[in-house]
Amino acid sequence: MTINKIARTVFDSFQNSDIILTILDRTGSYVSNKVDVFKQVFSKQELLDNLCGRIDDDCEPLIAQLGDYSVAAAGFSANGSFGGYAVMLLPGCNLEKAVGCTDFLEIILSQISLLADKAVQDSQIPGLDYQAQLQTESVLN
Repeated sequence: MTINKIARTVFDSFQNSDIILTILDRTGSYVSNKVDVFKQVFSKQELLDNLCGRIDDDCEPLIAQLGDYSVAAAGFSANGSFGGYAVMLLPGCNLEKAVGCTDFLEIILSQISLLADKAVQDSQIPGLDYQAQLQTESVLN
């Protein structure tokens, strides 16, 4: 399962949001809905490595401040095993406000995990993507 499939599924739920959402795998590969911003905030690879390391050490959800963004991140499972990391950058949100919303952020991160699991399960059903494409094309035509 690639992070691309998971990201497409998750990003559909965040289309009209200012939140920068990124899905990463253990190798450091990632897909982001706003790649330029994500690259700018995590311009130093060790910042991202540190974040993932803290999540691996059970610091979840991870809430931190990086520049003008609050960061909320967690690991997620897909199909019963580790699937990757979900990182949200919250523009204009200070750390105090983010910490005050920890429960809400945890709910969002849990929903991302559910969407990731669904993406993995859907990809294991032969023909599902093709059927969805046919249905979409029939609606559009």
